[in-house]
Amino acid sequence: MNIMNEFSRELPEWAAGRTFNEGEPIFSAFECALLERETVNGFVYTLVNLRNGKMAILSRRSTPLSPSEVPAMVKRIKSSMLAGASRYQVDRVVGDSISYQQAVQLLNTVFREILPQYEGFSVREEQITLALHVLDTIYHQNITLAESEVGTGKTLAYLVPAVIAKRGRLNDGKNFNLYPGMAYADMPKMPVALITSSIALQRAIVTEYIPELSTPSPFNYRENALLYLSKNVPVPSVENPASYINAVTDEVERLVIASQGRAAILFTSYNVMGRVHAALYKKNLPFPMFKLERSTSNAIERFKESSNGVLFASGSLWEGIDIPGDALSMLIIVKLPFEPPNSLTEYEREQYGDNRVFLNEVLVPDMFIKLKQGFGRLIRTEKDTGVVAILDCRANEYGAYHKRVIHALPDCRITSDFGEIEPFLRDKKPVDYFIKTAKEENSHDDIQGV
Repeated sequence: MNIMNEFSRELPEWAAGRTFNEGEPIFSAFECALLERETVNGFVYTLVNLRNGKMAILSRRSTPLSPSEVPAMVKRIKSSMLAGASRYQVDRVVGDSISYQQAVQLLNTVFREILPQYEGFSVREEQITLALHVLDTIYHQNITLAESEVGTGKTLAYLVPAVIAKRGRLNDGKNFNLYPGMAYADMPKMPVALITSSIALQRAIVTEYIPELSTPSPFNYRENALLYLSKNVPVPSVENPASYINAVTDEVERLVIASQGRAAILFTSYNVMGRVHAALYKKNLPFPMFKLERSTSNAIERFKESSNGVLFASGSLWEGIDIPGDALSMLIIVKLPFEPPNSLTEYEREQYGDNRVFLNEVLVPDMFIKLKQGFGRLIRTEKDTGVVAILDCRANEYGAYHKRVIHALPDCRITSDFGEIEPFLRDKKPVDYFIKTAKEENSHDDIQGV
């Protein structure tokens, strides 16, 4: 962040109205105010910590501080012994806590300034309103029943205020009074219960959303992952749908052979998944094939147990399935995961009126969130390695979403050259990974939901 984001001509809301005998405040930064006082010999600049009242003379000079010198002074304040927390810093030690006003300011900063810098995120007023409501509920230790529309961004709307409240010790004072001597009165130690409509979403919250908000990713994507953007699959054609299915089938076949099976193929359409699966089934590939249908099945467990399986899936596999290790070394995303038309999306579209605005503010951000969730199925531990292949031509270097796809996904090696895939896997995988195994008796296990 630019250090001048810490600068303000005004005192923080929680310190507004304060007066000082040592001079007039000219700006604030890092929970401090810089006071200016004119003397017979020039100007004296005193720094005062607005939290504890400690102060020290920071500079004596013959001329007043000029606007061009302010950035250097802000840096000097940051390095001083009196500097307090950054406006972006939420963590507090025992005995210190952020104020409710600071929490509100930080929440607005996260949603309005920080998250929009990343692909897939945009400023959504409904999301911010819901997040502020959740923060207020936590602060006042109330109970709330809140309803929001599809596309609001509910997950982050309750996670962000929860993280701010816990790590900023927002309610430590109240908790220590209510629960004297109890360990969980220390707010960062107080558990947060998350109840979701699906195990997949709950896993995504724990393994993706919370780590993304809390700490940098521990995964070295640049070293361990290769992103392959195919140029070989055309746009689906209503006039000739078979050409699209054939192209997807051929590209999937090449990819799973390059990875010796150990692949999952993510579809956005059960119809397309079924047709590609049927076409590959006829090719008599030397890998067991598993198809995850809408209803519950044991396809995922069977896939994990196989030494070189190929899993065809849609739905839940995008969000919360955990397959660590070499069992999944090739993840194939057939199509960018835009939400298919349904009654809810059509209703939302009508509310926006303008289709382009609806596309850019709802459909595209939601697509990128799901794309990142799909990408996250490959690298589940720090030792995992593999290839993510996106077949949708809108993602390749000539596609409309190319730059935004690159920006949205983790920093990793990128190629459109199919010839780079097998050398990458040979470099990353153990020697026995490529030892050809005898074709299994059930190499065409078609596991389907019933």
